[in-house]
Amino acid sequence: MDAVTAGLPVLHALRVKGFAGAGAVAEATGLDLAVVETRLEAAVAAGQATRRDGMVSGWRLTADGREVHAALLAEELAALDAAALGAAYEGFVALNEPFKVLCTRWQTDGQPPACIGELAVIHASALRVVAAAAEPAPRFASYEQRFVAALDRLRAGDTSAFTAPLTGSYHDVWMELHHDLLLTLDRQRDAADGD
Repeated sequence: MDAVTAGLPVLHALRVKGFAGAGAVAEATGLDLAVVETRLEAAVAAGQATRRDGMVSGWRLTADGREVHAALLAEELAALDAAALGAAYEGFVALNEPFKVLCTRWQTDGQPPACIGELAVIHASALRVVAAAAEPAPRFASYEQRFVAALDRLRAGDTSAFTAPLTGSYHDVWMELHHDLLLTLDRQRDAADGD
């Protein structure tokens, strides 16, 4: 296993999330929780991450961790089909505005049930984007299960699963995918990306 394969997923999850517990990192990476905990502790020992305990516990990257992450991410990008990942990103951008409009309707119009059906249509396209991104960069595959889980929760009556922040909502996963694509492709957010 090379350094990118071994070291990148956990550091990248922390970079995308900013601050996260081991369970959230495991969910984001698709790695076993025990593996994630071992890699998080190794990152702390190497000075690449810090752990905070208390009411809100978790890990975040240090400045050194951000540098190591950036180097590993650049190594990954150099080794993959960046054009294919860029095409997946363009597919995401095409969905971003309709998704944002739908989220706004959900929040301002009293959570109309029709929005769930409209989300299901966007969802099908989002899964195609994830599959396209996972072709050159397999770590993107973990987004599929996260989107499916959020939509399943929403359909089961958990209204927080649409847009509630920091709940693993569909919107949370969407924002992480957007940030992940930008980071991986070494792109800055611009007017085409929206907010």
